[in-house]
Amino acid sequence: MSDEKEAPSFTVEEVHNQVVTLSEDLSERQLVRKLDIYVLPPLTILYLMSYLDRTNIGNAVIFGLKADLGLVGSQYNTALAIFYACYVVVEPPSNTVLKRSRASVYLTFLMLCTAVVGMCMGFVKNFSQLTAVRALIGITEGGFWPGIMFTVGQWYPRREAAYRASIMFSAAGASGAFGGLLARLLEKMDGVAGREGWRWIFIIEGIATFVVAVAMYFFIQDSPETATFLTEVEKEIVIARLTTDGQCMPTAFKWKYIRDTFTSPLVFLMAITQFGTYIGVVSFTTFAPAIVNAMGFDAGLAQLLTVPPYVLGCISTVLVGYLSDRSQTRYPYVIGSTTIALLGYLVLRFTANVPAQVSQPSRSASSQLTFQYVACCLVCIGCLPLVPLEIAWNGNNQGGTLKRAVAIALQVGASNSGGIVGSYAFIATESPRYYTGHAVCAGFMGITILFASLSALYIVYQNRKRDRLYGPAADILPTMTPAEIDEEKERGDHARWWRYTL
Repeated sequence: MSDEKEAPSFTVEEVHNQVVTLSEDLSERQLVRKLDIYVLPPLTILYLMSYLDRTNIGNAVIFGLKADLGLVGSQYNTALAIFYACYVVVEPPSNTVLKRSRASVYLTFLMLCTAVVGMCMGFVKNFSQLTAVRALIGITEGGFWPGIMFTVGQWYPRREAAYRASIMFSAAGASGAFGGLLARLLEKMDGVAGREGWRWIFIIEGIATFVVAVAMYFFIQDSPETATFLTEVEKEIVIARLTTDGQCMPTAFKWKYIRDTFTSPLVFLMAITQFGTYIGVVSFTTFAPAIVNAMGFDAGLAQLLTVPPYVLGCISTVLVGYLSDRSQTRYPYVIGSTTIALLGYLVLRFTANVPAQVSQPSRSASSQLTFQYVACCLVCIGCLPLVPLEIAWNGNNQGGTLKRAVAIALQVGASNSGGIVGSYAFIATESPRYYTGHAVCAGFMGITILFASLSALYIVYQNRKRDRLYGPAADILPTMTPAEIDEEKERGDHARWWRYTL
């Protein structure tokens, strides 16, 4: 039995009184803006560095990593896949550890370890060392993304989750754009201290991550209860917002909530949804420099040309998250974004490859090249918003903090299993067309649409069934005594008043 304290309980009347008290000093919108200023920036910055350390191998490879390490056949793909294999193993238990720790300590520790191991990438000599270091990066970084998603859930109610998750995941797009520019500059260090330019990409970016992680430790906010930037009244309102949004869900650690997570159909439907999504995301973010390079652009220009798609993806991630929170729906935006990404991969699969270096390409050839580059932009615009949107959707539909933490970890674990598939999808011998890679990604975008739709059908069915059995959710709590509420909420999201979010 855990000695962890339950979150404070609030009746509807108490929450109303708290909101009235708050409105005398500042609006709820001002309070949320204050949370955005203090909670999101350090997490977003750390995730940017995390994603940079994860994907910079894609920048290094077109500057000679494979040739210098003597990689042959599918060895490079194996080095990519081993990262995700280790990542998946670490993720599920990680949030359970975080729940019993402090976010500022745990997340900083993960990033410091990632930074040190990331620097070691600049010193590897062969395939064995490369795979060993990539495996260690997967272990050290595995708990970070589910950890920051869980941390954000301790501050914002469900209706505000997608936008905040999207702001943080937009760092993935920013890291792609920034990483391409930075790699182009760091490659100029080729020969410094007798090291190849691609090695300096890992060394300098690893050092930068270490410095940033140390600095962000002092800015990460652990919980509303301990926040020094909030007044006592503001703390009570933040907790009240979470309590009512959680529909009186449990917060204590009990093994039955973990068991409920592993037996929930919706958890697995959403895990498979993101499995399909992540194959498309990982494939592009890892192989984007190679895909653009294969269009006929030289390595340096290819790095620069990866910047615009990532910038567009960054913008679409924030925009889709904002619109999703504003409309209080997730499913339509998942389907819309997936369709855009699917279109992009289909164009890449079925357009002919025309070398960009042809001095006077025909009008048809120029059109094909344009279509391919626009398709890269469509992939980024469609894929990048999906990851935070789907995680927010899953978290919205789990009752209680423990079940939410484990469900998110399982979902992210499943998604990174997709990273293993994506790592082998793009085969070097198929360059410049990469038929298999684009076809695999397009196919899994279709799987994302299928399982997102099955998730939506399950949600609609369950909500209608509960309304039929128990009546509208809003009418249930006011008729119950505090003792009855305490007893019923132990059932988690099987409680009579719980309703799922579409």
